[in-house]
Amino acid sequence: MKRSTFVILVLIASILGANLLRAQSDATRRVTLYVKPFDGSDAALAKSIRSRLIDSLTQHGVQVVESDEYADTILSGYGLAETTGCQKVTIGHNPNRCIHAIMRLVNKQGITLWKTDVASNRYTLDLASSFIDNLTRKTTDTLAEEQKRINSEPQAQMNTGAK
Repeated sequence: MKRSTFVILVLIASILGANLLRAQSDATRRVTLYVKPFDGSDAALAKSIRSRLIDSLTQHGVQVVESDEYADTILSGYGLAETTGCQKVTIGHNPNRCIHAIMRLVNKQGITLWKTDVASNRYTLDLASSFIDNLTRKTTDTLAEEQKRINSEPQAQMNTGAK
């Protein structure tokens, strides 16, 4: 008798534990990001930057998806170009060259999370890497904030439903 009671208790604990783990994983779902193809005068540069940016974001733990229909956030850029005359100061390795674009990150509801001009650092040998690093940093910081907001929503909904 005691053995069957013990087995039943173990089964109940297992079921409750599995449900708790499932609820916890739902609450900590990672924000997904779709990176739209960039618009710019140099199509090869735009394609290369997008590909390298996706690699960089993935290495930083961002879950990048292949379609905007599966994304919580969408990153888009226009005016991507490598131009001259970007810097007023002629110090550094590439004093008169930079890569820049107007970038925008929006969430699923269409709310703009940020919109800014992103540019490469003037003190770098690799303009593309500098641009990607700057954009990755800005994107991951904003996605971390969006992650906190999304993960707090179920808790907020539960608190409102309880009242």
